[in-house]
This record gives sequence, C-alpha cells and structure tokens, in this order.
Amino acid sequence: IGRLDIVMVPVDGGLTLNSFADWDIEMAIRGDQFNAYALDSTQVYVSPDLALRLSPRNIDVTGDVLLPRADFVIKSLPASTVNVSDDEIVIGGETGLESREQQGPALSADVNLLLGDQVMFQGFNIQGRLAGQLRLREAEAMPQRVEGSIEIVDGTYSAYGQELTIDPGQLSFNGPAENPSLNVRAYRTVGENLVGVHLGGTVETLSSNLYSAPALPQTEILSLLVT
Repeated sequence: IGRLDIVMVPVDGGLTLNSFADWDIEMAIRGDQFNAYALDSTQVYVSPDLALRLSPRNIDVTGDVLLPRADFVIKSLPASTVNVSDDEIVIGGETGLESREQQGPALSADVNLLLGDQVMFQGFNIQGRLAGQLRLREAEAMPQRVEGSIEIVDGTYSAYGQELTIDPGQLSFNGPAENPSLNVRAYRTVGENLVGVHLGGTVETLSSNLYSAPALPQTEILSLLVT
C-alpha cells in the first residue's frame, strides 16, 4: 500500500503570518509508491521527496520524484495535444496587462525525475522498459525546461509486419519537454544481414531512413524487412 505524507516545516522558528496578504509557509511532501495516476491500463506510482515554500508572491518547489514502477499504455494521442496555430486569436485570453496580484504567485521549480527499474511503456508500436533521469526547471524569468535523457531498454518496435529489436533507443531533452531529440534504431537479422530503420532528429523535425550491415540497396533492405 502506497503512502503520501505532507509535513509542515517551521520557517525561522515558526509560521510567519503578519497579515492575510503577507505569509510564508514551508512544507515537505514525502511518499512511498503512492498511486498518483490510474486510468484504463496506465498506472503510475511515485515516491516524492519534495520541499515547498509558499507565499503570496512565490511558490518554490525543489527535490526529487522517483517513479519506482509504472505502466504507460498509450493507444492514441488525446485531442488536447493538437497545436494551436500561431495566427489563431484567442478571445478572452490573457492580455499580458494583468498585475502580479491578478496573475497569482510566480512558480519556481527545480525537480529531479528518477525512473526506477519497473517503468514500462507500450504505445506507437513500441514496447519496452524506460530508464533514465530528467531535471525539470521553471522560473518566472525562464520558460519551462527539461534536461536529461530516457532510454528504451529491452525494447521492440512493430513495423513491416515484424518485431524489430530496439538498440539504442534514446530520447534526449535539452529545452522544452514537447520537443526532445530522438536516436532510435530498430533492426532484425536475416541470414548474415542486419537490416533496420533509424529515427533521428527532434519530434518537430523527425526523419527516418533504412540501414543495413553490410551495406545494401534500399530496395533490398526493405525486402528483407518485410519478409
């Protein structure tokens, strides 16, 4: 059974509360395999160790979040992932003229996301275990930023009617979370030939090409992949 604890921590000897508009609170969030998400076939368990400092002006979050085990099953992309056109006008949206009080407290975060050895992924014809570590940062003067890498371990990719072995399979982050760099090779061995497909670039500029060892014409590589 998972556990999640929220602990109040004294700030400079106690809670600072000079007025309803001037207060300062520290708290800690700690847990052990807490079931943070459960929907359909997707289950995510977390073991957080976070420190929060709250005030009317700022929310500061630091610490680590371990995913000891998870099952990510993605059958299709949700409609909310569709990008809004740059020339689309949003009626009633933020005008950029709001004061700090209207916008609410500024968020500052520096959190490490650690993947345990039981984090599984299934989606987009890929199946395997995920491993790695990410650093998530955000500040008032800095856009959200993700750094680190995630690897697909013991993975397979279903393509051309075959189960191809993934090695390597890596997603590298060094900026916005939605646009990581990919380096994925999926292959099979046919006789003395290794044939496969390579995915490279970023999510926004993704490219693919067939490869083989020894080198073969593209038509022959494709023929060996599908037979």
